[in-house]
Amino acid sequence: MTTPAQLEPAFIGADYRVKLNHRRVTVHIGQRCPPALTDWLRQSNCRHGWIITAHNPGGQLVRPEHNRRRHDALCRAISRLGPPALDTRGVDPFGCWPDEPGLLVGGLGPTTARRLGLRFDQAAIVWVAIGRRTRLIWLMPHH
Repeated sequence: MTTPAQLEPAFIGADYRVKLNHRRVTVHIGQRCPPALTDWLRQSNCRHGWIITAHNPGGQLVRPEHNRRRHDALCRAISRLGPPALDTRGVDPFGCWPDEPGLLVGGLGPTTARRLGLRFDQAAIVWVAIGRRTRLIWLMPHH
């Protein structure tokens, strides 16, 4: 199994692209929430959001059709919960890892967001908040 230490450079260096009103807004770990996403969060009555994917559980590549089924299940789970959500795409700027579709989900509490990430066997999720620096939240244990 891949460890957080092995995954961290890729997660930190990724572009997290959020589809917002027919354009892409890019989020980076350690940088402040972009103004366009701050506006969306405010309009959605949310102070923060979570970028969650269901692709490549535990940082291990799986077949594209398996990822598509997992993504569809994540979309259904988010739809049942009912929070505002935007499509995202985690992109390796060097092209060494396939893009990972996901969702930016507004307003979930940290416990619910973590449970969703864990339900889909994710190593980490991304926290985005108004006026704050974007953070990577590890879900897998650090050994």
